[in-house]
Amino acid sequence: MLTPSPEILQLLSTFAVGMTAPTFAKALIFIYGAILALGPRTVAAALRVQGLDDDTNFGKYHRVLNQASWSAMVMSRALVGLLLLAFVPAGQPLRVLIDETLARRQGKKIGYKGWCRDAVRSTPHKVAISLGIRWCCLCLFVSVPWGRRPWAFPFLVVPVLSEKTAKRLGKPHRSGVWWAAALVGKLRVW
Repeated sequence: MLTPSPEILQLLSTFAVGMTAPTFAKALIFIYGAILALGPRTVAAALRVQGLDDDTNFGKYHRVLNQASWSAMVMSRALVGLLLLAFVPAGQPLRVLIDETLARRQGKKIGYKGWCRDAVRSTPHKVAISLGIRWCCLCLFVSVPWGRRPWAFPFLVVPVLSEKTAKRLGKPHRSGVWWAAALVGKLRVW
């Protein structure tokens, strides 16, 4: 199995605190495979490039994404820490962007989907509604040495459920503005 350089391994080890050891080992295989795979970055492609195509139990790798024990908040905190070390000089203020986006998704097994306003397809005269998952995303806005314009690095993302979806799932409904304030509050605590 191929492995990246020691520098990349050290960088990735930062995220081990957010996962159990078996989950982290499987996640590393995904990451290595995603770096090396040509074409679409699917789970199967990542495993094939790692030489695991003869392993018939691909399901254990798929479960890393939806059932394994890992904390998105802990990993988001680790990510923003790395971004701050790499791109924000000491004494400089943080510039944070909040973005709300819609990932158009359909399917019986997608629990968080709902009907939401689609900003991309809407015009000033007509509001378009699409089925999908609405996400509230917190981004670090920084100048990068290799670019002429600043970049926005997303580091914390949460789904914003529609009222109907929240009711169907038995969860409290919270607006996009509520989530934006909560994410900024979480960043201040960190």
